[in-house]
Amino acid sequence: MPLQGSRLLIDRYCLDQRLGASGARQTWLAKGPEGQAVTVKALYFGQGMEWQDLKLFEREVATLRHLDHPQIPHYLDSFGLEEPEGNYFCLVQAYIPGRSLAELIQAGRRFSAPELEALAVSLLAVLIYLHGQSPPVIHRDIKPSNLIQGADGLIYLIDFGSVQAQSGSGRTVTVVGTYGYMSPEQFGGRAIPASDLYSLGMTLINLMTGQNPADLPQKNLRALFQINGSTHLHQWLARLIEPDLERRFSSAPLALKFLQQPELSNTLTPPLAPSQRIQFKTSAQGLDIQIPQQGQRFWDVVSMGAGGLIMIPSAIGALVTPFLLLGGVWLWPFSIISSAWNLGQAMAGWWLVRRGYVRMWGQSSFVMSGDSFEVQWNHQTYRGRIRDIVGVELDRFSIKNGQAWDLCIFVRMKNGNTKKFPFGTALNDQERVWLLKTIRTWLTDYANS
Repeated sequence: MPLQGSRLLIDRYCLDQRLGASGARQTWLAKGPEGQAVTVKALYFGQGMEWQDLKLFEREVATLRHLDHPQIPHYLDSFGLEEPEGNYFCLVQAYIPGRSLAELIQAGRRFSAPELEALAVSLLAVLIYLHGQSPPVIHRDIKPSNLIQGADGLIYLIDFGSVQAQSGSGRTVTVVGTYGYMSPEQFGGRAIPASDLYSLGMTLINLMTGQNPADLPQKNLRALFQINGSTHLHQWLARLIEPDLERRFSSAPLALKFLQQPELSNTLTPPLAPSQRIQFKTSAQGLDIQIPQQGQRFWDVVSMGAGGLIMIPSAIGALVTPFLLLGGVWLWPFSIISSAWNLGQAMAGWWLVRRGYVRMWGQSSFVMSGDSFEVQWNHQTYRGRIRDIVGVELDRFSIKNGQAWDLCIFVRMKNGNTKKFPFGTALNDQERVWLLKTIRTWLTDYANS
C-alpha cells in the first residue's frame, strides 16, 4: 500500500511528490526538518515484498552510511515506520535536482566523443573510490537511469539498491542488475569490480548511440557497436565491454590510465589465439602460457633421419682423421682439412637432428606470477623478476635452436648485461606474432596497474 503525499514521517520528513515505485519500494521527494529537499526511499513490509528486497535494502543503508563522495548523494537518516496499513523501512538521502541520463537519451540527446570521454573520467573517479573501499563496494546496476546530471554540472551515481560489498568469491545466488548492462559473470551470479566497468562501457555506448545494449548485435558474445570521431575511444570501449574477464580492464585505475593515454591504444585487445594448442591463461595476478609438444611431423622426421645419416659418419671421420698426423708431416694438411670438414658436417647433422627433435618434442612455457616469471625452453628453465624484463622481440636466425625465428624474452641480468631466452619453440609465424602482442599487452597492464 503506497504512502500518501503531505504525510509527515516521524515528525521530520514531509512527503511532497512521489518520484517512482517498483514492487514494494517507493521513492519520494520530501522536505527535511529545515526545509531542505531530501529523497525518501521506503520499503513496504507487506504484499509484494520478498525477503531478498529487505536484504538488499539493509545492505544499501549499511553501505551508504559509510560512503562520502561528492558524486554520491549523502546519507542522512534511516528508520522504521509503523503505520496502520503496515510497516516501512525508510532511507533518507540528499536530493539531487536534475535529470537522469536516460531521460536525456529519450529526449534525443546524444553525447559526442569528447563529452563521453569527460563523462567516463568523472564516473571512473567514482568507481575508483567505491572499489577502493575495504571490502570493495560494487554497484552492480550502473545504467543511464541511475546517473543524474545535477544542476551543478556533476554526474551523480544513485540507487545503491543492488550494491554488493565484495568479499570471498563474490558469488551470489540471486542475479541482480539490468539485462544488457550486466557482464556475463554478473549474469552468472558473480560480481567483481570489473563487472562495474562492463556496465559503465555499455552505458557509455548507449549515451553515444541511443541504442539499448540489449539490442546491439553480437558476435562471439561481444557487442558490436559503431561510434564516430575517435578510434582510440572505440578501442577503449571494446576493451571495457569484453565478455572475457582475461581481456577486460581489471580495475578502474587501469581503465582510466588507458583512456587518458591514447599512445597505449596500440596495446589494447590482442587478437584471439590462432591455435588451440597454445594453452593461455591470464588474470590480474598472473600469466600462464603453455605450448605442448607438437608431435610427429613428416618433414621433422626427415630432418632427424637426414641429420643422423650426416652426423654419425662425419663424427666418426672427425675422430679418425687426426690419426693421419701419425703418417708423416706431408699428411698434416690433409688431416686438418679433413677433420674440419667432418666436424662441420657433424655439426650440421646435429643441427638437423636437434631441429627435428625440438619441433616434435620440445615443450615451451612462459609463466608470470606476482613479481616473478619463469621461462622454459628445450628442457631448460630460467627464473627471474618481471621488472628485469627489458623487452619481448622476434629474434632472427637463432640457428642453435633449430628455427629461423624465435620469440625471445630479453632480461637484464645481475651483472647489468642483457640476455635473451628463446620461447615458443616450433610455433609458426602467426602464432609467434600473436604471443608477442599478448605478452607485451600483459606487461603493459602489469606496469600500469
